[in-house]
Amino acid sequence: MITDAQDNLGKFASDLVRNWLKKSGYSVFQIDWMGQYFSKEKNDLVDVVFEVKGKGRKWTPPPYYGHGLDIRQVYARMAFYRRTGIRPYFIVWDQEEQCLYGNYIDELEKIPNLYTSPGNIRIYPISHLHRYTVEDVIKLDS
Repeated sequence: MITDAQDNLGKFASDLVRNWLKKSGYSVFQIDWMGQYFSKEKNDLVDVVFEVKGKGRKWTPPPYYGHGLDIRQVYARMAFYRRTGIRPYFIVWDQEEQCLYGNYIDELEKIPNLYTSPGNIRIYPISHLHRYTVEDVIKLDS
């Protein structure tokens, strides 16, 4: 079990290294999760980075129902994808519906006329997000 002191020390170290890297000229961003799966199509392992958010409720019209991601994160994940070929996946917990929504950011960015809020949040239409219920996720534990 991680104690508060260990957690605080981990945050201190993470912040220290992030600031050091930035001052040393690195462009940095934090990946929430990175995973890999075996693709039968490619007959090889495929890496994926995950951007995870938790939201109390969906974005409501105008222009459409959806979930969003800070535009700076969108640009950073897409640049990473173009450089490495590792696809970024946006996944969000919708507290109101008690489910997860997600899709690959590169697929979402192909949607015409995407809306970016005045607060620089890129809103992705709910119709383009896959819905995963808690039951879907729990089944994987069986």
